[in-house]
Amino acid sequence: MSGRLQLDGAAPPRARRLLVYRYWGWSLGITTALLILYRTHPYYVRILGSPNAPLPESRVQLALLLIYLAYLFVILSAPFRGDISKSRILLVANLLESLPGRLRQYAWGPQPAYEGLVPLTPETRTALLSLVVKAFFLPIMLDFFLEHLAGLQQAGYRWMSSIGPPTLHMGLDVVIQLLFVVDTGIFVFGYAVESERLGSTIRSVEPTLLGWVVTLACYPPFNETTSQLLPTDAGYATLTHNATVLLFLRVLTVGLYFIYVWASVALGPRASNLTNRGIVSWGPYAIVRHPAYIAKNLAWWLEKLPMMSTPLHALSLLGFNTLYFLRALTEERHLRADPDYIAYCQKVRYRFIPGVF
Repeated sequence: MSGRLQLDGAAPPRARRLLVYRYWGWSLGITTALLILYRTHPYYVRILGSPNAPLPESRVQLALLLIYLAYLFVILSAPFRGDISKSRILLVANLLESLPGRLRQYAWGPQPAYEGLVPLTPETRTALLSLVVKAFFLPIMLDFFLEHLAGLQQAGYRWMSSIGPPTLHMGLDVVIQLLFVVDTGIFVFGYAVESERLGSTIRSVEPTLLGWVVTLACYPPFNETTSQLLPTDAGYATLTHNATVLLFLRVLTVGLYFIYVWASVALGPRASNLTNRGIVSWGPYAIVRHPAYIAKNLAWWLEKLPMMSTPLHALSLLGFNTLYFLRALTEERHLRADPDYIAYCQKVRYRFIPGVF
């Protein structure tokens, strides 16, 4: 936890106790509401399993256990400085408690009884959006992590149980799954933990609708619609059947995914979408400003190229590339409010390709 539960020493003891009760009450209430959402919403039921799932479904049980533990930590350790009244939880609580008065003002105009409504300050806005970011992305990243963990186990089993010498493709399967276990594990930790000691406190959250739209379009459940609008492959090889060429493309793909995961390792506990949690300038970020985006998009081209049966598939992949280009632009516009990022941009001039772009 980034701060201690401190109270203004001048506050009466009863007022201090009520503030503590209110803090813990809202913390548990928000946690409970999120867990109910994850157990009832069709999307989360699909990725995490039905509430009535049988016990042998160990993956479902592990996912739910991780969510329970992670969210108890996330909500109850929301970072704040100074006294408890400035905690993120109570900033959100103040906003939620003022909603009835705001609705009355909207319906009937200003009322004397509601003149003292809590203003929507930048701090309150950041607190609310931080909670939304974590609530949305943490279960998704947990699902990705468990999926790749299962994939790593399966790839390792195929490697170990193969008849005859293991093939290079089998080894690449293991490497790819291992890379993504590391990547998604870092992001699970990033969404679950904020700490001043780790330098991962959320400073600000993406302020524009466009930034949110182009980011969410790349993640489930929204990317299901995006993939329908932008189909990228026909599901079978058409451009080449040459085994040597396909293997060469796959080796290059793994190399690009290594750069992608290297970027995640560089972010470390600051790994998160739509937030500024401090500027990272080492590793691949010392070379270009968006190493993960360029590596992932180039890897997609190498993966999808053999399966593109029509020009439509290439245009669709260009559409995905455009989404990530817009993500880079909106992220930079957001981060430029931070003087540290402006200094970083002066040092690292290129977004994607050194000396080119």
